[in-house]
Amino acid sequence: MINKVMKNKKNVEIKCNAQIEGYSVDPVTKKVTHVNLIGGEKMPCDLVVVCTGPQTPKHLWHHFGCVLPSISAQGYGFDFKVDPAHHLGVNILLLNSPYSMSQYAPGTQRMSAFVDWGCFDKPFVDEKRIAFLHRQLSYDMGMPIEEVKQSISKMRPGLRPVSPDEMIIVGPMKHFPNVIINTGYGPWGFYCFAGGKVVESLVENTGEAE
Repeated sequence: MINKVMKNKKNVEIKCNAQIEGYSVDPVTKKVTHVNLIGGEKMPCDLVVVCTGPQTPKHLWHHFGCVLPSISAQGYGFDFKVDPAHHLGVNILLLNSPYSMSQYAPGTQRMSAFVDWGCFDKPFVDEKRIAFLHRQLSYDMGMPIEEVKQSISKMRPGLRPVSPDEMIIVGPMKHFPNVIINTGYGPWGFYCFAGGKVVESLVENTGEAE
């Protein structure tokens, strides 16, 4: 998808599967001058946007010696088979249930469940949480648990970066002025629209972020 969008952009280069070894920093201005990749390549840069999700605190500590007040909460995403006649074309959040759903396609609801707090290093499947989810879906949908299990596909755990006050963390670093942090969205993905606009303003220097 990205390649299709960017194929006509002559001033943009996308590097996939590129691993960062570190950064070169000007000792006087404290600005990052190069992004150093494993393998020896050094990419010159005017500005760096760190948008590495739940790995952002570890990344900033390892490369810049900075502590970021953010933890990794775990959630689950999955598809749920429904009657195509019930396709509503809307997003639904059930206030008394541990999940939300989006009418992904006729016959399929894409669902997101749980925000399990903790300092997770990598996602894992907690069978007790999955069993609870089956029982909750059985109750909410009025379906036998075995039918619920058969209706679920593509179950996958994932980590979500969350700040202590559940506010997004967006903006330049104090001691490295050309490094912009963009993280802390947790389970509220729609906040990305606002955070992306702030980052755009900082990159383009439009003043809107003020």
